[in-house]
Amino acid sequence: MALDLDDVMVSSGAACSSGKVKPSHVLRAMGVSEDIACCALRVSFGWDSTEDDVDAVIASLTRLAARIRPREAA
Repeated sequence: MALDLDDVMVSSGAACSSGKVKPSHVLRAMGVSEDIACCALRVSFGWDSTEDDVDAVIASLTRLAARIRPREAA
């Protein structure tokens, strides 16, 4: 939700698995462990995406990680 509020649209699974809460079957088929697959994000860019779009995603993820890390340490 925090990424969505930053206008960053991501998914935890393949587009064909919208609404499912299981780990991505694609990642599992690739041999990714269930623990890692449960934490995966799918980020898609379009043909007209720019380097600034990529930078915005990285900045948003960095801000979110900085907010989460102190909670994990507590």
